Amino acid sequence: MARNEASLEIAAAPERLFDLLIEEARGGAERGAAEIVEDRRGRVLAVDVAFGWAMTVRQTYRLERAGRGRTLVTASISPRGVRWHLTNILLLGRGMTALRNAAETGLHNLQRTAEGDGEGESHEG
Repeated sequence: MARNEASLEIAAAPERLFDLLIEEARGGAERGAAEIVEDRRGRVLAVDVAFGWAMTVRQTYRLERAGRGRTLVTASISPRGVRWHLTNILLLGRGMTALRNAAETGLHNLQRTAEGDGEGESHEG
């Protein structure tokens, strides 16, 4: 797995997970905090998320069937912008760690929501 990726197998169909992800992305878009840049129903969702001044993070979710009623979800993170480059320099190249940790947390939130333990929780990752 690449340094900018996190993966998790979830007991839910890709279509169910995609619905949860797109709902969250649309909410972000309505607030002006996100833009959906790729939407391949049930397979791939890419969203540019604004992180304040001069920083955007592209979050790309890939969904693959992993067996009966299970889906492997891989979230990749691609930060962009002047602020990202400055922050990463100040952190001696370790800036990706916090973003990857956030992606992992988002996947676990998605899992709790999809598997029924976290109705209503955010699952943006």
